[in-house]
Order: sequence, then C-alpha cells, then structure tokens
Amino acid sequence: MDADYPAKGVKFARRNTHVPVLADTEPLQMFVSRLVAANAAPSIRDFLRHMNFRQDHHLMHPRTLEGLSALSGIDTQTLASRNLHVRGTLVGYGDREFNGWHLNLSNPRFCPRCIESEIRSGYGRWEARPHVRWDWLLAFNEICVEHRTPIFTSSFRYPASDRFDFAMYLRKNKTEVESAIATCSETSLHPYDLFFAESLRTGSASSVEFLQGLSYPMAQKLCIVAGRIERLASDPDLRFGGRVSVSRDLRLSGFELLADAHKLRSCLSKVNNAFISRNKFSKGYALYGELQRFLTEHVDVAALRPLIDFVRECAMSEVPIGPEDPFIGGGGTRRWHTAHTAMRETGIDSRTLRRILEQHGVLVPADRRKTDNYVVFPVSHVEAAVAEYHDDIDIEAITRKMGLTLPTVQKIIKAGLLTQKPKLVKKQKPKFSRKAVDELMEKLTGGLEERDESPDLVQLAVAAHKAVCSIVDIFGAILQGKVSTRCLSKDASRVGVDRLLIDVKQTKAAFAPPSLGVKCHEFLRELGLDYAVGKPLFYSGLFELKKVTQSLNGVPYYVIEHKAYAAFRREYVTLSEASAGWMPHRNLKVALENAGIHPVWVVGQRRNGTIYRRSEIESYRAETRKS
Repeated sequence: MDADYPAKGVKFARRNTHVPVLADTEPLQMFVSRLVAANAAPSIRDFLRHMNFRQDHHLMHPRTLEGLSALSGIDTQTLASRNLHVRGTLVGYGDREFNGWHLNLSNPRFCPRCIESEIRSGYGRWEARPHVRWDWLLAFNEICVEHRTPIFTSSFRYPASDRFDFAMYLRKNKTEVESAIATCSETSLHPYDLFFAESLRTGSASSVEFLQGLSYPMAQKLCIVAGRIERLASDPDLRFGGRVSVSRDLRLSGFELLADAHKLRSCLSKVNNAFISRNKFSKGYALYGELQRFLTEHVDVAALRPLIDFVRECAMSEVPIGPEDPFIGGGGTRRWHTAHTAMRETGIDSRTLRRILEQHGVLVPADRRKTDNYVVFPVSHVEAAVAEYHDDIDIEAITRKMGLTLPTVQKIIKAGLLTQKPKLVKKQKPKFSRKAVDELMEKLTGGLEERDESPDLVQLAVAAHKAVCSIVDIFGAILQGKVSTRCLSKDASRVGVDRLLIDVKQTKAAFAPPSLGVKCHEFLRELGLDYAVGKPLFYSGLFELKKVTQSLNGVPYYVIEHKAYAAFRREYVTLSEASAGWMPHRNLKVALENAGIHPVWVVGQRRNGTIYRRSEIESYRAETRKS
C-alpha cells in the first residue's frame, strides 16, 4: 500500500485528507470505490477489512455508515440517500425503485467522453477522478445526452467480492478504457433519448402526452409493449411466433408510436381489422396482447388514464365492445353490435331481431347464414331499426287502442289523419306509427276533464247522428277548432277516444249544410203559420221556387231563394205584423176595407195568412197620422 494509506484499525475523528467530492448523481457504492482508490487501497473489500467495517457490502449498516461519514465528512443522511439498495428483483435508489432488468449491475458502463474529461481535469490518482452517474447503470440508457456519445458497456464483470468497484475496473482495464475513449464518436440523438434523460433528471417528463407523469420504469415498459403492438400490426403472424425481443429499435418505434396519436390510432386500427377478419369475438376481447394486459394491470394509475381512454375509444370505434365487457377496466360507449349483443341489450329474440334488421337493410344477405357472434352492425343502425320496430302498430292494435270500430279507423286512415308506413318488404302487413297514433289521441283527448253524460254532452256516435256526419268528420272539426267544447266520460268501460263527450250544438253548427234557400217549414215558422195555412201560401206563386235535391237521401224539395224571400218580405206584410203596436187586427182589417185597401192573399181568414202590400199599409198609416 501507499504511505498515505492509514494503519489498520486507526479511528478517524476528522475528514480524511484523501476524500473525493461526492457528485450529484453518484451512487454510494461508486463513491466508496473512488474513496478506496484515492487512499490507494487495492479493493473495496480490503479497505473495509482494514477499517474494521462490515465486509458483506451492507453499507447501510449504522456502524459502516457512521464510519464512512467520519471519513468523508458527509452526513449519514446524504450518504444513505445515494445507496443502491438491491432487494431481490427490485433495486432502490433514493426515492425511486426499478426492476432489476432495468439496470446493468454486473458490467461497468460509462460515457467515454465523460471519463476522458474528468481524468484530464481532475487531480489525485487517475482512477479515482471519474465518477459514475447512476443513470449509466440503466440498461436502456444507451446515449450520453451531454456528449451525444453511446454509453460503453464493458465485457468485464465485477467480481462477486468487489461488486460496484469501478475504480478497480479502471485500474485493471486501462487499455480497454483508452480504446473506448479513442474509438467513440458522436451519434444523433433521438427524441426518445431526450425524453428519458429528462425523466431521469426530474422524475417524469411532459413532452409526450401518453408518457407524461409516468415513472422511468413504467414509461420504458410502455415503450416496449407499444413497440411490440406495432410489430404485431405489421405482421399478424407474430401472434403465433412468441414475443418480440427487446431492442433499441423496438423501444424507439414504441416511443414514436406513443408520441403520435394519429400513428397510434392507425396501428390499433390495423390490429382491430385483423381481429375482425378472424371473425372471433370472445368475452374478453383480447385485442392488443401485452399492451392490453399492461393497461389492465395499471388501470388505476392516473397518469395512464389518457392512454387508456384513447385505446378504449380506438377499440370500441371498430370492434363490438360494450361498457359491460371486461376490456381495460370496462366502461365507455358501445359503437358496434353483434347480433348476440344486440339481442341481449334490446331483449328481442334472435329470429325476430334478424328479421327486423333485414327489413331495414342492416343485415345484408351475405350475413344471413352467419351465427350471431359473427355478424356485426353499427349500434346506431340497430337502435334505429329497433326503435322503428317498437314504433310499429297495426290497424287492429289501433282499433283497440282508440276504442273505435275497424271501419272507423279505416276512414281515419283514408281521411289522412294517420299515414301508413312504407312497406320494407313485399307482403308486409300495413304498419303505422305508434307515436303518430299517440299524438292524434293527445290532440283529441289531452287535458280534458271528466264529466257525466248530459243532453248537451253526448257520445261520439250520438253527436255524429244528430249532426248528420261521421265520427271522422267530428275528429276533423276538433282538429280545426270548430268543436272546442268536449270532455271525457267517467264510464270506465270506454277507452281511447271513445270516451269523448261532444257538445251536440257545436257539432250541429259545425256540420250544418249551406242554406240554398228558405224551406217550407222554415217559411211557416217565420210567418207563424200552421201547415194547412202556410203550405198553400208557399206554393201560391207569390215568389219563385227552386227545386233542389237532398244530399243524404237524394229526395228533391223546393226552396225560396234567399234573395226572392228578402224581396217578398220587403214588398208584403201580414195583417198580424201590420197591426202590431198600432190597433187590433180586426179593427185594422175593417179600416183597410173602408179605405179600399184589400189583401193580396187570404188563407183561412187568419191574420198571419192575410197579406197586404207593405206600401199601401204604410201610406194608409201616414194618412191616418195626419188626420
């Protein structure tokens, strides 16, 4: 040993004069290696034995840690935070934890340019000058971002007795180190390298959406499985050829896939199409292999939620996966149906559902013979066809629903109040819209109060009889607002529109035929004559009669045109009308005879049947007033 190496068993009470500076990212084990080299010890094991420390490499033992703190002048807390803690397949460094396969702890790894720079600029023993960055230990960290130089991995393996003794490696393999420095050259940096360099420096990087917030091990694993799914999309036969080995190219392709959402969607779409072409739809929908398993295992990781949602959306947009299926945690919105899932969700049996889908053109003839799990439809088409099916109602059901007879419903259809749906196939039974039937019934009966039947409020059939019209005509009048007074019967035996009670007066007024003239009975009523007296006057020839035909039974009858009747009323007046408010009719008749005024028409000596010219009566009245 050198003369500077302390005697065995010496207790240090102050900082040793040969202590290197602990670098920012240097693991404790590598720092101890440099500390040993700086004090000219041949190996870590010899140094620990000489200092009477534990020799099982358990540097976290309190006695060893306190001794190292005394030697270096660095507090135990700082030293403990730099310890590489190997626990089975897990390796801890500070507050981070890695799987053992993420690290290379067997072979020395370093950046030749970093080593060269520190050897030239350092002081003391040359092998104690370079310090190991902990990220050099990571097997997937292949390029030094600072110098754009590939990380050199030595074929030398640390001996079991002196694991992590990097300074000893430099001392014993000086030729290899010099060769690595001489032959190294710059290389181009991939965004992958920059991303993971930032992830190692800060704990997580944010430049890639689907990797943002993920720890280094999880992000690396995700790049690997994404690279494998891309290989699977390019060559579906790899499904049967085992796993794709991990390489830098695989990780770079996986990173590029995760960095480009459009490219990722295209890749997943290829896998979806290959899955659908195999016509294999299982309950689990094992689409994306290792990627799907990885996302399912870490479905509760918040940082993976954007990627999980994206992958689920890609899958559900092309494959018949529903929210109830155990696909990466379930949930989402179904976009595609198989005949089986459509039957399960709609509650319609397979045979009926296939008939419905075929009628609406959703089920093409080429898929007729395929089983339910091998026929795929868009959800929107299935929902539209099923909604149309549920909306269908035949004429017999309309009859029962509205409480009317079949002929009446047929007249409703003929009148255009209900329209038949187009026939989708030949010999299809006529169908109507249930919604249209409900809307019609709502317009006829909606918001009406219940009442008992009365002389003015009568049933539909009675109102139609009295108004000399049909029930369909009354419906039309209600919709046009001509019959507004109506209510519902309290009779529980009636259903639908048959419960309507209609105002008979409004109905009669709405359907009163247009008057072509004054009929005989109307003439008699206005003049106050009975039939025996008035009929001869009606046919006396005082006014022109017009022959018309009754619309219902075709029986002809005569009327006085309104114009002629108005002229008659202007020219003639009855004795009763002339005497009203003047003098008794008997006295007036005698006075008129004495004045030489005689009636134009006299029937049965009745005052209403005695007719004078109005002009003569008015002249006589004027003369009597003067006298």
